[in-house]
Amino acid sequence: RGDWSSDVCSSDLDAPAAVARDLSLILLNAQSQELNARNAAEHQLSQWESQSLPQFMVALADELSDEDRDEHSRQLAGLHLKNLLFARDAHISAEKKRKWYTDVDVNSRSHVKIASLKVLQSSNPKAAHAGALVVAKIGALELQEKQWPELLGQLLKNMTTKDVADSNLTKTSTLEALGYLCEDLE
Repeated sequence: RGDWSSDVCSSDLDAPAAVARDLSLILLNAQSQELNARNAAEHQLSQWESQSLPQFMVALADELSDEDRDEHSRQLAGLHLKNLLFARDAHISAEKKRKWYTDVDVNSRSHVKIASLKVLQSSNPKAAHAGALVVAKIGALELQEKQWPELLGQLLKNMTTKDVADSNLTKTSTLEALGYLCEDLE
């Protein structure tokens, strides 16, 4: 597709549309064997992160939760979103937590949480697994700050719901989220 930096719209109002329009392709290209495509995609993802983090996180959550998207781009969206929330290094992780609370507005955080919970009910195992990782990372951040009090109730509801395409997968991904959450809270 060429130079993605030219695809970034010049105004902030157009940024969410540009992210949503190009995200699937760019996520897939970030895994490309072709060096130029991979470097351009990684550069674009980095630009979106630094220039419009809230919109970028919302777009990643939407990509992850959209049943009509490619399963690989959904999985990559979830992994990228998880990596925006957490790092193994304590200092970097603290900075990511600070950004979650200071740079990402309440509405965007809420949207990301709702979309991440939704994907636990996906019929796609890769997306559901990625969603479990994201829910756990957000849960670990928010429960420590006495935020997202409804999380555990929503996860419990997932364990009893039958109104999903694959209730066994929903239960599995929900248990995964709970397991990862417990690990993160230790």
